[in-house]
Amino acid sequence: HLEIDEQWTWVAKKQKQCSVEEHAIGNIGDQYLFLALDQKTGLIACHDIGKRTEVTTHRFLSKLAARIVLPHSVNDPVSEKPQFSTDGFNAYPNAIQDVFGSYVQHGVIIKNYANPEVGRYAPPDLANCDRQCVQYVQNLWTICTSHIERFNCTTRMFVKRFTRLTLAFSKKLANLEAAVAMHIANYNFCWRSRE
Repeated sequence: HLEIDEQWTWVAKKQKQCSVEEHAIGNIGDQYLFLALDQKTGLIACHDIGKRTEVTTHRFLSKLAARIVLPHSVNDPVSEKPQFSTDGFNAYPNAIQDVFGSYVQHGVIIKNYANPEVGRYAPPDLANCDRQCVQYVQNLWTICTSHIERFNCTTRMFVKRFTRLTLAFSKKLANLEAAVAMHIANYNFCWRSRE
């Protein structure tokens, strides 16, 4: 069971400060860290950095497809197919279908907040969660992104380039990619035991 999410940061300057040319290049401004976390082991199976677009989502999922074990046939029992839990980002359903087809289960969790305008950084109150089966998920209660969202907090604490309201942002996309790769390598191979 893989939980998939994306996390915002920026390179050099925030998106609203970018010129038309910088928008076209795409390596400056808002960037997103796409992550897939294995729910059972707590390990990061795959990551990628880029704009929050269908192209980046498809590239990320293609990398993920090379790193997980898929069933031999689409006719294998549903219980043998990996399950993906995602948020409501609209690029996920089509990209997952394009890359994995009928070889995976996919569920979406959409969180609805009671007071979404509470403040810029204050957490809003959660009103309810809407869980939807996109493909094969039999028990909707298994659809969850809580673990990956908690890992987003870990990333913000240990990679200061993701911390809001600081001057510790990346000046180059390559620097951000290197910092994230070191963080994930440390988390997967040096972090405490997950047994």
